[in-house]
Amino acid sequence: MNRFLNFNEMITPSIILIIYWCGIASIIIGGIGSIIGASHFGFNIGAFLLSIIGMAACVVGWRVWCELMLVIFSINGKLHTIEKNCGRTL
Repeated sequence: MNRFLNFNEMITPSIILIIYWCGIASIIIGGIGSIIGASHFGFNIGAFLLSIIGMAACVVGWRVWCELMLVIFSINGKLHTIEKNCGRTL
């Protein structure tokens, strides 16, 4: 508990997985809504394809963003390891 209260242990990396899947669900729901909206006033192949491409781009972009957050926390963990091995504060 002391490690948690003194910020020696990060909880955010474990939360990022939940945030990632919530974001993916939101992107898919929004993409489906966009596809339905594109076909609401008559089927438009351009709007349909743009909705699919946009949804795929958003999924890839969201994945990259979440991975960058994990890399930042990984760097933090490695710096703590280096600090502990050196025996001094960086």
